[in-house]
Amino acid sequence: FYDEQWGGIPSMEGFFDSGCFGRTDFGNACYNDHHYHFGYFVVSAATLVKLEPSFAADVAFTSYVNTLIRDTANPSHTDLFFPRFRSFDWFDLHSWSRGVVPSADGKDQESTSEELNLLYGILLWGRVMRDSVLQELGATMLSLSAVTIREYFLMEDGNPHHPPKFVKNRVTGIFFQNRVDYVTWFGRRHEQIHSIQMLPLT
Repeated sequence: FYDEQWGGIPSMEGFFDSGCFGRTDFGNACYNDHHYHFGYFVVSAATLVKLEPSFAADVAFTSYVNTLIRDTANPSHTDLFFPRFRSFDWFDLHSWSRGVVPSADGKDQESTSEELNLLYGILLWGRVMRDSVLQELGATMLSLSAVTIREYFLMEDGNPHHPPKFVKNRVTGIFFQNRVDYVTWFGRRHEQIHSIQMLPLT
């Protein structure tokens, strides 16, 4: 399903009803979490091509994977179907998971590990497809984001960006543009808040 209004491929689940404000696919219909969800497909596709190189010649398959990358991290200013870098913020050097529905607290990011998974997937996809542009793009975004996440989201003693009492949590939870909450969108238990920074467990 291609959405002409926003230029992307949202989930049809919730697109025509309460998907933007409900829990259907975590708001994927309104472009929430695309870089989380699509990363699993991109990494899996790169692994498949590595193990079964014949898939690299399957146009429908490779077009699908490239479309997922274009939806989340499109580098081209000439692409008329997808915006450039929908999720990645080149000022903050990490992605935001909130889509098109505004929030009083600004955009937010929760699962940094799933962001890194997509960027790693882009690097791998570029490598197995012998696409140096995508490989370099994935490597650059992955390197920048990894440094930012270690600095702001995964907190060691002495972290200068958060109050000392908050640093003891070790992870930020939901990192908004104007506040940080030690919580997730789906629960407040410590194992939920920490585990969301560990996915995928591969």
